[in-house]
Amino acid sequence: MMHTMADEVVLERPLTTWVSCRPAGAPTQDERVHKVTIHPDWSVETPHDLAAEAVASAFGGGVTCVRIEASLAAARQGLRLAMRLEPHPMYRRGQGDWCPYDPATGQGGSVSLPSAVAAAARVRSASHLAPRHRADAGQTHDLLRSLLSAFDDRLRGPGPDHPSAALITEADGLTRLWHAGVHPDEVPRLASILTACAPPHPVRYYLSLAYSRLKEDWLRTYLTDWVPTPECCPMAWEAGDESRAERLDAWRQVGVFVTEEQYGNLHGQRPPPGYTPIAALLPPAPPPTHHLEAVLPRLGRYWPDPPRAEVAVMLAVAGTPSALYKHVRAGARSTADLLTSRLQARKLPQRNQS
Repeated sequence: MMHTMADEVVLERPLTTWVSCRPAGAPTQDERVHKVTIHPDWSVETPHDLAAEAVASAFGGGVTCVRIEASLAAARQGLRLAMRLEPHPMYRRGQGDWCPYDPATGQGGSVSLPSAVAAAARVRSASHLAPRHRADAGQTHDLLRSLLSAFDDRLRGPGPDHPSAALITEADGLTRLWHAGVHPDEVPRLASILTACAPPHPVRYYLSLAYSRLKEDWLRTYLTDWVPTPECCPMAWEAGDESRAERLDAWRQVGVFVTEEQYGNLHGQRPPPGYTPIAALLPPAPPPTHHLEAVLPRLGRYWPDPPRAEVAVMLAVAGTPSALYKHVRAGARSTADLLTSRLQARKLPQRNQS
């Protein structure tokens, strides 16, 4: 959900560098190196007659430099990514599972990286960029290395006195976001999406939104509904998680706003101490509205003024109104109580039937 920066990367003077080159189909040990010159208009000059090499390539001959323009395009994209001028195409699939994706299709691949920093480094590497531009990987690496060296002064990241640093909870937050591919100028916009509480916000909030594929307008509405007061702000730290947002929105549609603790109980993230949650007992979907409306008045006999959100989560965990009545009659007044009693019941030894 990051924006592409309007900055143009201007090459002020011709840049001459060395690239690897070999006959088409030849092994890497046959590689040679020669000079190429990148001009300020981003055209590239080689010692080859590229038109003739293109004809030869059509018949299975030619040299790898026939793809030099594609390699330069890949290297230029790598430079813009290194400058954090365009979003890194990646997203978070789950805990410790970051995945590059194809911007054209929005589809992720099978690659899994353990952190946003690792995924960002992968996305801007020559080995990742070359096949996406149908470029030569070796030449893309050579050209990208030269461009990064030429623009080194724009790749050092923000200093600790940058204004955006004050918007992040962690002292090294701006540096961590930079390594994860987030430009410091994006931070104020991402901070503004959460209106209930003023920054600073933690790094995970910014990463969650920066790499969310949810639309910004939807997220603003979602956070306005789910985080109405500063006390609710922890609900925003993972707001960009698509599956989490969709599930919470399903609860919102039935008029229930669950707390982060209740959400954790639903998904087995915060089980009672000493117990392992059983996934089958933790349905993520809200209960039918008519069930919720029917049980609320009946619970008043045992539980005066029960909180609607807590009852809804307990009903989702219990599964049926009758099961919920049983637990409430036994003294359960929270989802944690219900989970504890249910898991304890599963641990009771079988009675001797003889």
